[in-house]
Amino acid sequence: MQKNIRKMVYYILKVLLCCYSVLCNCNTRAPSPTCLFTEKLNNNFLPTLANGYIGTVALSDEIHVGGLYNGKANTIPDFLSKQRKNRVKGSTNHTHRARIPSTAAIQYRLNGIGQSSFALDIQSNVFYKWFDSKNANVEQRIYAHSELKNVIVNEIIIKANRNLVLYFEKNEGKESEDIVFKNVKVKKASAFKAKIGQIKEAEIKNGTKTKVAVIFSKVPKSVKIIKNSVKEFKFITSIVTSLESLKLLPDAMMYWKKAQNMGKDLFRTHQKKWAQTFESFHIEITGNLFLSQTVNSALSSLLSSVRSDWEYGISPGGIAPSKEYLGHVFWDQDIWMAPAFLMFYPELAKSFLEYRYKRLNAAIDIAKKYNFKGAMFPWESAVSGFEVCPEERYGRNEIHITGDIIFSIRQYLYATGDFDWVFHHGIQVVFSAAEFWISRVSYNNSLNLYVINDVMPPDEYQYPVKNSVYTNVIAKMCLEFAVELGKIFKIKTSFDWENVATKMYIPFDKTLKFHPEFDGFDIKNPLSVVKQADVILINFPLMFPMDRDVKKNDLLLYENITDLNGPAMTQSMFTIGWLEVGNRVAAEKAFKKNFEHIQEPFKVWTEIRNGDGAKNFLTGAGGFLQTIIFGFGGIRVHNFSLDFNLSLLPESTSLLIYGVKYRDNSLIFNVNKDNKCFIELSHASKTQLICLMNGKKIPLKTGLKVLTCRGSIVPSNSIYDVNNNDTNYILENIVV
Repeated sequence: MQKNIRKMVYYILKVLLCCYSVLCNCNTRAPSPTCLFTEKLNNNFLPTLANGYIGTVALSDEIHVGGLYNGKANTIPDFLSKQRKNRVKGSTNHTHRARIPSTAAIQYRLNGIGQSSFALDIQSNVFYKWFDSKNANVEQRIYAHSELKNVIVNEIIIKANRNLVLYFEKNEGKESEDIVFKNVKVKKASAFKAKIGQIKEAEIKNGTKTKVAVIFSKVPKSVKIIKNSVKEFKFITSIVTSLESLKLLPDAMMYWKKAQNMGKDLFRTHQKKWAQTFESFHIEITGNLFLSQTVNSALSSLLSSVRSDWEYGISPGGIAPSKEYLGHVFWDQDIWMAPAFLMFYPELAKSFLEYRYKRLNAAIDIAKKYNFKGAMFPWESAVSGFEVCPEERYGRNEIHITGDIIFSIRQYLYATGDFDWVFHHGIQVVFSAAEFWISRVSYNNSLNLYVINDVMPPDEYQYPVKNSVYTNVIAKMCLEFAVELGKIFKIKTSFDWENVATKMYIPFDKTLKFHPEFDGFDIKNPLSVVKQADVILINFPLMFPMDRDVKKNDLLLYENITDLNGPAMTQSMFTIGWLEVGNRVAAEKAFKKNFEHIQEPFKVWTEIRNGDGAKNFLTGAGGFLQTIIFGFGGIRVHNFSLDFNLSLLPESTSLLIYGVKYRDNSLIFNVNKDNKCFIELSHASKTQLICLMNGKKIPLKTGLKVLTCRGSIVPSNSIYDVNNNDTNYILENIVV
């Protein structure tokens, strides 16, 4: 009898604690599409907690801030490859994310036996830890505040069933090797501590060394808890850098006090802000919990790594981890992550473009150092925009990055119709890139075409090569877009741009009807191995025109020789390609290969399958989301239309893509198990959209469901009709 009573009390207290935790999406302690619940923690694959400015891996000993780096950039040119090649984190030998010892990794301990459980609440972007025993019930939640971007919070709530002692343990790790910190003297009675520091080495010669201030709550060693009482502990960390403020300590103190004074509203405002962000676009998959969780987790990981008011780009590993690609920005941002952002949060995709625009002068300087014209963007970028890749050969030869950035600008314009940003910012980047390509190509007399030699393609196993098909296509598209912008804004552009674009050599095998990766590539050689998606990218995302049979051949031939231990995003592009040519079996096979890169229980992506390579690999997450939007959603963004071709995901009963943004409108795409589909306008803007299907033109209106799985959506006004825009474009602002 007593045993049953104790059990009943135990469950009542659990319910009370869940009620106390306000709006915990995981309060049932069970898996759901937005709750990743487990009773067993895998310390190798803990989730990241970030808000686009500040981030940490749950319970780890380090915090990072976007844009805060230590170490110097590369010296270019370096044709003899004498430069450093060491990527080891902590080395002041090269630019890397600067480590701040964590003041948020606080854990608790109770004497006695109990059950621990954990969850990542995707809908709130909160990490939970629970401990339940006959003596007490404890809930811990850790989050990077979504509204107060400078703040990380660790809250612990305990309901005691008897008098007991709660112990606290800090995990600050070792002192930072990147930042020289000094403790700031505060009153002994203060509830906080403070320190201020400065990075050891600036990225560029004579550059400013970034400063950082940290205010954090004091942590007691232990606290006595009285029987039948509920006690809450709130540990707040606020961080401010000189990248945003000249009043570091006062501002950090302001954020700390504001968070402290908000009480329970601190958690509520975080939840509300994140829920608004997460709900404005979402993907619902029924009939497959694993897929639903994986999609939501990927979306959450990406959203938490960027914000529109902090334009420092997005790294393959996000903000929180330290070693993953040193926190640098690669083409991963522009090709693998930006396309997904563009469809659901165009303002975040725009922040990536702003990141590139603000570093245009550095790209121009890089081009000059290599004796080229225009702008040559770095393969790896950090805060300055100069080349920070540890091995100079990548920046010198993997030049498709410059075209990747222009492609991202093009797609942004096509999707948003944001002529104002493109005119005042983007066009300078595009025209500068066009000048670079003109100076980088060579004329081949025997071919009577322009070629690009001595490059490294996306398949980095191959180097140096002549005429990488991906590089040549993206260069051609860059030049074509530069000419297109000239027509849109009535600016006379160079004859060379159109001439070189028209006469760009694109490798093609007429016998086998496929695209060789580069000149001399032997597809029949049994030793040929491709690192990652390369040639197949010219079909998608580049949408380079080609016959259907050629698309199939490219997919089939390269799928057979692609390294199975290559990076995660590759299989996403095979999935999209196979769906486009109508091979559902091959598409599902490629799609399921993605799962080898997803680590339980928190759906953490790794670069290499089975848990190897970079962790929290956002490039893989971005590629996976593209399979949903552009693969099973079949969405394609062109200059005059948004096309769609809906289909179900494997082993699921419905797919709903809610909040796709197109020309300031918001769209819903839905397909069910009977392959019945509809599209709907959920939010209308001043730009009227028309659905073209089966020869019909249907104006889209909110509340009107158009029953179709396939069609095109077009704006009522042409993208070239800049007269519909209120902005007066002043041609003198354009530098050609």
